[in-house]
Formats: sequence, structure tokens, C-alpha cells
Amino acid sequence: MINIAVFPPLQLRPAEHAVRQWGADVGDALAVLADAVTDPGRGGQLWPRYDGKLSASAEQARGAVRHARESLRWNLRASAGPKVPRPDGAVLDALEGLTTRTRAVARSLLGTTADDAPPRIPASFGEEYARLLRMVADAVRQLADQRESASHGPEPADLRGVQDHVEHQAAGLADNGDGQATTQRLSRLTADMILEIRRP
Repeated sequence: MINIAVFPPLQLRPAEHAVRQWGADVGDALAVLADAVTDPGRGGQLWPRYDGKLSASAEQARGAVRHARESLRWNLRASAGPKVPRPDGAVLDALEGLTTRTRAVARSLLGTTADDAPPRIPASFGEEYARLLRMVADAVRQLADQRESASHGPEPADLRGVQDHVEHQAAGLADNGDGQATTQRLSRLTADMILEIRRP
């Protein structure tokens, strides 16, 4: 009689794909918000769909990572399996924080309810802020794509430089009493996003 140990397949590729999709959806949401800086009416129409996608992709990624970790436990295939990135808790934590802050940016840009008028964003601030949001979107996608070949996206120093410029503009507006609360809040949120991206 021959006993053959059969180990269940690893569930790494579904987790890798789900995490990458979560990052892509956060990036897409940020790109929509970048457009909403200059067109808040259209942004308000589009945002609910992107907000829903964030919830769905986050739930799917958490579930896929949970299954991947369970498939790794006591599984001899784990050491001999293909070189697929293992679920990274730091990346998941960063995506959680980035999702929360993306929603906070949406609330600040679009108003908290349908009855709220979107806040007025001074053009001088809005142009640079939209540029920063698009850079952050690219960086989030890169963060979530853990393949070795994934090396596109802005450098952290570039992000920091644009963020410093946005903060300087927000401070100048505060001195003039023009758009103070909104611009400072938006500036703080993107600064926190950049910290999340650089942390893992």
C-alpha cells in the first residue's frame, strides 16, 4: 500500500490579482476626483459608482488574501511553488488607509450630501492639486502591483515635491482667507496618502 500526500493548491495568484485590482480601483477613483476638482458636478455624478467599486474590491481582496494565507499554512507547495508574491500585510494596511482617505477627499471636494454645494476651489490651487491626485493614483497602482516587473509610476521625491508646492499654495490661500478650510484639508489628506504609500 502506498500513501500519497496530496496538498491543496496555493491560492496566491487570486490574491495577487485581487490586491492589484483594489489598488487599480483606488487609482481610478483618485483620477475621477482629480477631474472633479475642475468639474465637481460631473464628479458628483460619477463618484457613487467608484465608491461602490472601492467597497467591492476591498472585500474581494481581503477574502482572497485570507484564502491565500490559509493555503500557505502547513503546505509543502509553499516552498516549491511558483514565484508569486505572498500576501503583504503592510500593503493591505496601506490600501485600507488610502481607501479611507480617498473617500475623505471625495467628501471635501464634492460635499457631504446631495444638497451641499461643492466647495469653491481656487484655480491656482486646483490645477496643482489635480496633478497631485493623478500622481498619487499612479503611485497607488504601483504599490498594489507587487510583481518584480512593476516599476512604473512616480518617484517618491516627485510626489513630495508636488505635495510641498500644494501645501505652499494652501498656506497662501489661508493667509488671504480664500478657500482656507477646504484647501488645507485636501492638502493634509494627500500628505497622509503619500505617507501611506511610502510606508510598506
